[in-house]
Amino acid sequence: MQNHANKYLYCHVPYATNEDNRNAEKLKKAWENHEHYMVGYNRSNFEKLVNSNFKIFLSNLTYSKKSAELRKKIEIMTKKEIHYNHKDLISTFNKDIQNIGKGTCVKFLLKKLF
Repeated sequence: MQNHANKYLYCHVPYATNEDNRNAEKLKKAWENHEHYMVGYNRSNFEKLVNSNFKIFLSNLTYSKKSAELRKKIEIMTKKEIHYNHKDLISTFNKDIQNIGKGTCVKFLLKKLF
């Protein structure tokens, strides 16, 4: 994804603590249910995946059973519309926060540095 992004990259992934990712039972369930090698991500372990061309611009938690308003907006926008409306999109990103609980995901907005 980082190789194809021109300016920003939006990621919506399952949330998990580092302790969750060390729990053998939770890891087994993550593989059995979703073929994931990890239970999920948090800022510290997600940062390890980000290459030097990007920085994490924003991150928030969201409850996955609710529709993400930001995703709805950006899926129908052109690259040009995203560029001209980036301040509104960042505002939407910041408002789309729910309580941590089962089904919680973390959203990351990465900004390309060069």
